Amino acid sequence: MPVHAAEAVGRYTYDEGGRWWWSDTMQATYGPRTGGSQPGAVGVGRLLHRIHEDDRRRVTDALAACVTHGTSFAVSHRVHAAEGDGRRRVTLTGARERDDAGAPRVGGFVLDVDEAVTAAARHDARLQLDTALASHALVDQAKGALMLVYGIDEQEAFDLLRWSSMRLNVKLALLAQRVVAVVRAAESLAPSARDALERMLDDPDAPPRRRADRGEVTTTTYGPHGPVVTVGGRVDPWTARLLAEALGTVWSEARAQGGLVVDLERTAGIGAAARHLLAGTARRADSDHVRLRVVVPAGDPAGMVGTLPARVVRAADGALAPGRRLGAVGA
Repeated sequence: MPVHAAEAVGRYTYDEGGRWWWSDTMQATYGPRTGGSQPGAVGVGRLLHRIHEDDRRRVTDALAACVTHGTSFAVSHRVHAAEGDGRRRVTLTGARERDDAGAPRVGGFVLDVDEAVTAAARHDARLQLDTALASHALVDQAKGALMLVYGIDEQEAFDLLRWSSMRLNVKLALLAQRVVAVVRAAESLAPSARDALERMLDDPDAPPRRRADRGEVTTTTYGPHGPVVTVGGRVDPWTARLLAEALGTVWSEARAQGGLVVDLERTAGIGAAARHLLAGTARRADSDHVRLRVVVPAGDPAGMVGTLPARVVRAADGALAPGRRLGAVGA
């Protein structure tokens, strides 16, 4: 029995002579002792005094049948609060047994249902709090890992984690747990991360170097084939999230112009997250009657041709506007 439920359970015995013995927990359930009562030897009248008038007969009949015929019972009844204001729900159980001298008696338990429910609620609240704290710690660890791997700040790391959670349809805490597990299983930090840490430890005041392979996303609102979203560098999950934001920013204009260009010409590898995003974008474009063009590097090293339900092209140099940094003002 769980500890929080056991706290509301009392023990008692009742013999043919009408004598009672009950535990401290049962004593607390039926109210404080009055003057003259002996500990562990409280009469049945005292018990009946605390039981609600409409329930007393059922309790006495159950006790009598158990003593006389050995009929086990479980009787739910109401108990007047000791303070005189309100009632509590109680379940009394009993079965015939024999005392040390062999005389028959009733032995059983009493469960304070209201106290058990309250204790269970407190227990569940503690569990929920502990779970929330553990989940929060995992998310913090995952954010730290993403910050280290992608060279981003804390808010950007959380945005990436949340976006990936929604994209993969995986709960945030579970995804964070997986991220932490992958990092712990890795043999070592990436060379670029180790180099950055060594530079900082040698010269703490030195400005951090920007990662050379960090992807960038820029947008141009107007172009000959509609808005242009240009992606450069390594298209990892972080860059894929920026691409998703950029596509959302220009989509209304793409619908108005009837076209959209995603320029991947200067990318260095296209990860699974970006491929998934582009496939979804192609389906959305088809639904919204937007002609989507995807520009790939010479030779199509990522194998995009034939894998997207969109036109995959290689534009001539200078055919696309240079664009703007994501988040900057203006077009």
